[in-house]
Amino acid sequence: MTDQPADLLTAAAQRLRDLYASAATHGSPHWTYIQRRDSPEYGGSGSVCAQDGKTIAGTRASVGGHTRVPAIIRPYGEWIATMDPATGLAIARMLDQAAEALAGQDIPDDEPALAVARAVLGQDGGQK
Repeated sequence: MTDQPADLLTAAAQRLRDLYASAATHGSPHWTYIQRRDSPEYGGSGSVCAQDGKTIAGTRASVGGHTRVPAIIRPYGEWIATMDPATGLAIARMLDQAAEALAGQDIPDDEPALAVARAVLGQDGGQK
């Protein structure tokens, strides 16, 4: 059992809100994966871009005079875009609701909301 599970849920929700605020100031909080190159090995590579067109990850880089193509392979790019700041904000709301619903109750350590909170706070012991 956890001593203060509602506090853990609330702390995780606040971390997600803080991350949302930081990420949203640098572009739209809604992200998408844009494939830029086909690749049979990984299904392609591309960039993660905000709705306002700003590239979030997978920018073209010039190294030693050679331009490199976007480095995010499709599965990772799609995952990053799916877990955009807007999704994080929705998860924060769910954690707040769980904190309210579970306040004052004896909550088992395997409660799914606690697992999410621990992962967000880096307290999952690498078991994400």
